[in-house]
Amino acid sequence: MVRAGWATVSIFIGLILVALLPIVTVYLDIVVLENGLPEVGVTEIVQAVLLLASVVLFARKVRRNPKARGFLVLVTGFLLVMFIRELDHYLDMIVHGFWVYPALLVTGIAIAYAVKNSGTTQAPMTAFGYSQQGAIICIGLVIVLVFSRLFGTGSFWELILQDQYVSLSKTIVQEGLELLGYGIILFGSAYRRQTPRNLTALEF
Repeated sequence: MVRAGWATVSIFIGLILVALLPIVTVYLDIVVLENGLPEVGVTEIVQAVLLLASVVLFARKVRRNPKARGFLVLVTGFLLVMFIRELDHYLDMIVHGFWVYPALLVTGIAIAYAVKNSGTTQAPMTAFGYSQQGAIICIGLVIVLVFSRLFGTGSFWELILQDQYVSLSKTIVQEGLELLGYGIILFGSAYRRQTPRNLTALEF
């Protein structure tokens, strides 16, 4: 029981640290560096680093967990596509929208592998859906892919702030939420999952 209590406390503390990260990076960009959250700034770089770390964590699990390999390749591919999308500013230097091509390539390979190895895809996916790790990562994905996009929409903040609206306010909200989401995804990627006993015990 003490061990379970400590696990809960550690999750709470870890998420507090994750929540503080966007505040620190935005402060560095806006106040210290006075660069206005550029494409190549502290906040954007930390976002990419957190996402890449999540990719690496799942990629390592692919090799170590053959019973869940199909599912893990699918998750690794999905996170890698998100990472490629984060690099669109650099990939656009090749040609505008170039990020789509490597993203499609990774998507195709991951899906093909998962389908071919469905025996190591379906059961782990079910177990993941019932796990604490899965819940944490899903929350992070919702923040990045849905909440940050909707809550950080320029027209939304124009409606609220009206004459006091400045585009930087919308950027701060959106990029800060994205960083929070990426931090939660990384926290979940490093978290040791727990699943109900009636499901297959597959270590991620």
